[in-house]
Amino acid sequence: MRRTPACTPRAPCPTALDLVIEAIVERLDVKRAFFADLDTRLPAETILASNSSSLVPSSMASAIRRPDRFVNLHFFNPALVMPCVEVVRGPETGDATAAAATAFVESLGKVPVVLAREIPGFVANRLLNAVRDEAIALYEGGYADVDAIDTAARTALGYPMGPFELMDLTGVDIGYLTKKARFDETGDPADAPSATVSRLVADGHLGRKTGRGFYLYDSTGARVGKGI
Repeated sequence: MRRTPACTPRAPCPTALDLVIEAIVERLDVKRAFFADLDTRLPAETILASNSSSLVPSSMASAIRRPDRFVNLHFFNPALVMPCVEVVRGPETGDATAAAATAFVESLGKVPVVLAREIPGFVANRLLNAVRDEAIALYEGGYADVDAIDTAARTALGYPMGPFELMDLTGVDIGYLTKKARFDETGDPADAPSATVSRLVADGHLGRKTGRGFYLYDSTGARVGKGI
């Protein structure tokens, strides 16, 4: 399968592409508008994929002409390092589309995790979010500070980094948008972003990329103290 260059308004897509993967802000309205526009500039046989970490394929596929050619390919952050890619098919995703997307993932040397049915948050993030939610609940309940919880995750559970360290690495705002998208879809208060995460995002403390999140970081990205 051919690798695909980026498509932008200034650099329109080539006339023939096998696969285009979107990786923009985690907002359904923005993604739908992007795919609707992109769909007018590509052949109908091109597979369109989203790198969304939480939005189900059907919520975006209805914006294009051929929903059978739509699939989610969720690359984990950092994508160059993490081997897992979730291949999420919607109710209208064709078998050939899912097979081609899976083959593409394998061609990159990644490990495809194929979901038989769509569900918000998919598999890995639903598991991860359960850990993150409990970690935040323990912190907000005053049972332990962020460093103690991260240390427990690393030393007792064998995690390479704790949940707060991971949120700072991937971006506190990414976790916020993922939870918000899920809450917008389900309406369940349990799916809403926590007060702590909401406050960090409102204050612009988004983790390593801003120098402050759950921890403080210097200009090299090294952790130098607590952020909350």
